[in-house]
Amino acid sequence: MAQRPLSIFGIVLSSLAFLRNHATAILARVWFPALLGCLAFYVSILVYLWELRAFMAAPSRAHASFALAVSCLAVLLLLFLYAVVLSAVLKLRLGRESGPHMLQLDHQVYRLYAALLRFVLLMGVLLVFGILAGNFFHDFLPDLEGFADFGIMLGLVFLAIRVGFLLPAVAIVTPDGVVLRRSWALSRGRMWQFLLLALILTLPGLALEFAGEYLGRLAHVFPAANGEATLKAYMDLLDHIVPPFAILVSLSMTLTITLEGLASAAAYDALAAEAG
Repeated sequence: MAQRPLSIFGIVLSSLAFLRNHATAILARVWFPALLGCLAFYVSILVYLWELRAFMAAPSRAHASFALAVSCLAVLLLLFLYAVVLSAVLKLRLGRESGPHMLQLDHQVYRLYAALLRFVLLMGVLLVFGILAGNFFHDFLPDLEGFADFGIMLGLVFLAIRVGFLLPAVAIVTPDGVVLRRSWALSRGRMWQFLLLALILTLPGLALEFAGEYLGRLAHVFPAANGEATLKAYMDLLDHIVPPFAILVSLSMTLTITLEGLASAAAYDALAAEAG
């Protein structure tokens, strides 16, 4: 039996409509974890800059190791807060809420977080394989190195869309241990539809970020960098722009996460209805 194509623009319009009609309810649920995410992002950048300055003053592996450890912790924390935001939006959309609205740390959040960790680990394994393959082609088949890099990039995009698009909605409604497999099975034959959905729903967040950067340049919040400036001068410039940059990126990411989550729920509902 041939698959019926999903209504791409129907899902996009329904996601935007849900965001518009439930903006207050969504904001009440996501502002606190989004704020924590902004602070974590800001602190991780500051620590990196501090350690980079210390490394420039006295090169040492200890500075690099500490910066790497802080970055890894920041990624884990940001991924958890990403799961909290996604879970809140999805439970509102799917009618599966329980507990307080501001910070719902229930089993669904942890199930989504665990699924995201497994997914990131899977992507990381593929990336490491790609790096090793790239080194092999660089040493033995340099003429094919570009094709190998392109193939790994396509593999990462394929896995991100094929598994990652439905993963948030599936994690909310599916028992433990089968989230990735269930996402893979449901997305069979839907790769290009989900890719188009993902691309369309990143546009509002990108528009917000570009508009914020443009207004920031007009207000001299984001001064233009001098391409001939020294590394120290560039870092001094970063000290001034990191706070507004962290805020702007967090707002853009929160909007994108919300829309992608709503689209994941809408697509899951459509596929579940089709399956009967």
